[in-house]
Amino acid sequence: MLDKFFTKQSPILSLLGMGGGIARRAATAGGHVEVLFAQFNDTYEAADNGYIESPTLVLTPDIQYLYVLGTGGGGGGGWANSNDNGRGGGGGAGSIRLMTGYSIPGPSQGSPIKVRVGDGGKAGYDGGTTQIRINDGTVLQMNYGSAGAQIGGDGGTVSAPGLSRLPAFPSNNEATGGAGGQGGERNGSPGQNGNAGPNGGCGGGGGGGAHVSNKPAGNGGQSGPGSTSYNVVQQNQSIASFANPYPITISGTSGGAKSNASGGGEVTPGGDVLLAQGGGGHGADGNTGSSAGAGAGIRAQTPDSPSPAKYRGGGGGGVRGYIQAPLDQPVLRGWGGGGFIIVVGSSYELVSGVDY
Repeated sequence: MLDKFFTKQSPILSLLGMGGGIARRAATAGGHVEVLFAQFNDTYEAADNGYIESPTLVLTPDIQYLYVLGTGGGGGGGWANSNDNGRGGGGGAGSIRLMTGYSIPGPSQGSPIKVRVGDGGKAGYDGGTTQIRINDGTVLQMNYGSAGAQIGGDGGTVSAPGLSRLPAFPSNNEATGGAGGQGGERNGSPGQNGNAGPNGGCGGGGGGGAHVSNKPAGNGGQSGPGSTSYNVVQQNQSIASFANPYPITISGTSGGAKSNASGGGEVTPGGDVLLAQGGGGHGADGNTGSSAGAGAGIRAQTPDSPSPAKYRGGGGGGVRGYIQAPLDQPVLRGWGGGGFIIVVGSSYELVSGVDY
């Protein structure tokens, strides 16, 4: 597992783009700024709330603030092999899409710190929660998207039980994921589109199409819009070892398109927004509906992100109604996208007095 982590070191946020604005601050003499973690999880898990974990670092006592970007793992789309109704899309994960600062309480300064990064849920499974942990207790978490059932899975939320968000950063930086779309109903409604991520967060997967009436599926929800770039210039680094300066670009995108293919066997699945996958499934007969598109996650492009950089935290697309064997996960598809986290530590507030 440790090969999935880069416990490196290095950054001052000399250039910090916040929602289109730019805050500039000169280096503080004797200040300490560095990237502590930049972790990415490409894992899909057939279990609820799975994660990978970083090695533990020890904060120097002068680190009083943490600046965070990231997302949890998206939920898998729902599936059932003997139900005429399509299945709901997975929920998008909770996320922090714009760099957001938090203060560390005095008793926690100078303590051991590590992160956990949530897996993407396979079809029928929740994603995993992404956490910052100090003294092995959770101080911030971006919760997983829930798996779809007949209805879509819930979007994940964000909370910081052990940190205090700085006043300069609005609460809606902590974005709830979009819910998955409801599955189509026999002789009723088609599969519903997944919901966009509120405040630019991760989108939910669309709902799968229904059997008998060939009800179509729904599209995945979008994330974003647009992109935001940062350039973290590190000062007096002593804990990790990341590239200096450390560029970051965060972006969203459109959700995956529903499939227009229905009928028996394995037909064209719902559209992917990798890491999240559209729904699939082996249709039982010619009356089987189509599968849904994946929800859009958030892409982080950094010197350490896997190449090509992928969108993370989106919900999987719902599987179409009334499928039959093979019921292997690769045939079902509909997997949610795994998460990421970037954490910068600082001895002083990097952004203040900026109009958001």
